[in-house]
Amino acid sequence: MQHDKRGNTKMTPVNCTHCGGPVGMDAQRANHICQYCGSQIIVEREKISPVESVLGFVKDQQKRIDDIKKEKLENERKAREKAEKEREEAEKSLKKYWWVYVLVMLIIFGYSKVMEMQQTQVALNSSVAGVPTPTPIHLPKVNIMIFTCDTGTDIFNGMGEVTNGYVMVQNVGEVDISNVRVELRANDEGKTHPDKYYELPNLPFGYQIPLRLTVDTKNNVDTELEAVVSGDNNVYSTTTKSSCNLRTVDQQAVDSMGVLFKLARIGITK
Repeated sequence: MQHDKRGNTKMTPVNCTHCGGPVGMDAQRANHICQYCGSQIIVEREKISPVESVLGFVKDQQKRIDDIKKEKLENERKAREKAEKEREEAEKSLKKYWWVYVLVMLIIFGYSKVMEMQQTQVALNSSVAGVPTPTPIHLPKVNIMIFTCDTGTDIFNGMGEVTNGYVMVQNVGEVDISNVRVELRANDEGKTHPDKYYELPNLPFGYQIPLRLTVDTKNNVDTELEAVVSGDNNVYSTTTKSSCNLRTVDQQAVDSMGVLFKLARIGITK
């Protein structure tokens, strides 16, 4: 009899002890009948010890572990071979079609050089023909002037002596100015006179408007005036007149301004 690695009993073929004929042995049975002479054959099984059984199991498990390691190593080897094969194929492709890569690089390089030459030519043309005129930016601009001034008495508003300033406001920019506000100030100003301010919804570009503004001032004082104009888009300008002590109107200066409180083209006073 023989035993496998797990300790199971294996029966080897034997001959009948009476007639000598071969007897088919069943590993699960101890008694067998000869199919030729009918004699009974008793076979005793060999027993293995528990230690041998455990050793057999350990050997079987170790074999499994070794098989798994071998399979893992084999898979790693195949992966390396695959990667190496792909690298070699990529190198072969590069060697085979190197001229395509070179042609593409030459095209890109040539295109960049052409664009650079065009930009250089544009710069040269600009230097020869002059700097191109930039797109104009239309900005608002306003001028303000005090043509003349005089003093008088304002009994109607109950303010006593007042000072009149004859102010010209001009839009010298390239766009209309909206929400125009003109103010007359004095260094000895008292109460707020109702004619101290003048507001205009819109002052078209190229137009002017002459104004007469009034401030409450002290008697027998050489008044200094300041005229201020403001509007939308940060429009602001100011001017001063250092001495205002005339008791009579400088009619010639006033007439040169044009019609008071009437819009007119700049330079036209009629």
